[in-house]
Amino acid sequence: MSRKTTMLVVRYSLLLAGLFSFSCVWAQNRHIDSLSTVLAHTEDEQLRADLQHDLAQQLFNHDYEKGVAYARESLRLSRTSAYPRGEAQALTAIGNYYFYKGEYPTALSHYNQAVQAIRSQVAADYPAKTYLRMSILYRQQAYFDSAQRYLEKSRALLPKGKEGALHAAYYASSGILAHKMSRNEQALGLLKQALAIRKTVPDPSRLADTWRVLSEVYTSLALYDSAEFSLAQAQELIGPDTDPEVQMLIHLSRGETYFARGDYPPAIVEYNKALDRLRINPYQRHYAHLLFKIGELYEKQGGYHAAFEYFFAALKEFEKINARQDLARVYTQIGWSYNYQENYPLALENAAKSLQFAREIGDSASIAQNKNLIGYAALKQGRLSEAWQSLQEALTIRLRIKNWWGATYTLYNMGQVQLQLGNPQKALELYNQALQTSQRIGHKSAFVFINNKLGEWYTQNRQYEQAAHYLSQAGAMAKRIALPTQLLVTYRNYISLYDQQQMPDSTIYYFKAYTALSDSLTAELSTGRMARADALFQLQEKAAELQLVTTEKELQNTKDLSPADRDPLSAQHYWAGRR
Repeated sequence: MSRKTTMLVVRYSLLLAGLFSFSCVWAQNRHIDSLSTVLAHTEDEQLRADLQHDLAQQLFNHDYEKGVAYARESLRLSRTSAYPRGEAQALTAIGNYYFYKGEYPTALSHYNQAVQAIRSQVAADYPAKTYLRMSILYRQQAYFDSAQRYLEKSRALLPKGKEGALHAAYYASSGILAHKMSRNEQALGLLKQALAIRKTVPDPSRLADTWRVLSEVYTSLALYDSAEFSLAQAQELIGPDTDPEVQMLIHLSRGETYFARGDYPPAIVEYNKALDRLRINPYQRHYAHLLFKIGELYEKQGGYHAAFEYFFAALKEFEKINARQDLARVYTQIGWSYNYQENYPLALENAAKSLQFAREIGDSASIAQNKNLIGYAALKQGRLSEAWQSLQEALTIRLRIKNWWGATYTLYNMGQVQLQLGNPQKALELYNQALQTSQRIGHKSAFVFINNKLGEWYTQNRQYEQAAHYLSQAGAMAKRIALPTQLLVTYRNYISLYDQQQMPDSTIYYFKAYTALSDSLTAELSTGRMARADALFQLQEKAAELQLVTTEKELQNTKDLSPADRDPLSAQHYWAGRR
């Protein structure tokens, strides 16, 4: 960095410090007003370029289009004043704009221009920041080798001496990459390094987001109490009027934790809040993820028609941004929906599509999920040897990566295989292992269906007191977490239990309960939606409204773009180079 540029940065920092404090108690619009005030009283073009860039960064949280207008003005000023660092940061900001919109080839084009702009005069923070953004872009598409390569490029440029904000960003990005690759213990260590640094840096949004990402790793490890603690720490740092993106992500992560525990009603509430935040800025990938989660919620309630609608909508959105890891997981869930409808050929077809992505990117969690799916389909088709082999492969991977949530399901399915093989005691051992795991990690939906299975097992073996105990636990939890499909199973098992004991009054009672619930579900789900007052229906409506807004914005933005911005890099050429 030249002496002139260094002095400009110092003057800029002092000027800002004299006008406003960066305390987290200030609302973000006051920060924007303060930057605007400084800009109005600044004549130096390089300082103005920095101010325009900072305004762009703040406005991206509220309005993409206003934000990118400031970033483009920053780029113009940087070029006319021969300011390479300003040019690099402006091009990176414009790249971020396209990244948030899911236009990855255009984002990458701007990132590459940023690197070229600063190459002759490397600054303390650029192109290191640009390399971090390039790593994130490749990580989102599950090109993990490319993501790691750009992380290393960034690391090579980190300032020596005391570690600061840029080091924290490197550790956080490295931790997220490790998490995406199912290396969750490594992810915890890296994220804790980022957390330690960010506690000393006055940036509450980044600190909050680090706590949030930490919660996602804890959720993957089924350490739900630690996940909830991390989310509480994140929420304390973010006020209601600051950083809508982090607010939205906190709701999304909290929804994921509830969902993983099988706590569906509060998960739906959190997803609704996330969608409310998405109305401010429609982050493409997060919108696609919420479509996927709505599909999963309908699947859990037996609404397969609606589930497919949302899964295929999510596929379309993920395909736009080539999000291969997400595509793998959607195909898996489509496969499970076909499994539950006993359409095993289509279940296996979608598992094969998912496995193709999962093996290509080395996604252990997805490989295990598909092995579990294939094992289940083979079990239902009577191919027990094949089922056992696939399930053993799934369990081995899940235990290795400490995916206890998934291990619960696989142990249960292995019990089902042993029951079909005529080994009831071995089946019982596996069911109990699954139940113990679900209790240890607080996996509520698994707790329901395993208790249902144990109730059925003990009924068949005429151990009625034990059967009643397990069915009572299943029914109570199914009601608590709103899992009506499993509550139907509980009622059906009660009918068998009391019929075997020749207790007609109890048998008739549960037959009526079963019939009423079955009729209710048929009425509610036949059209693919719940009652209009239901929070899940509200979630569905918000997603539909957001899609309309997003489509309108896309059409308008396409009309407004210059030819260079519209297609600076051929999408066909870009994807061809990454396959």
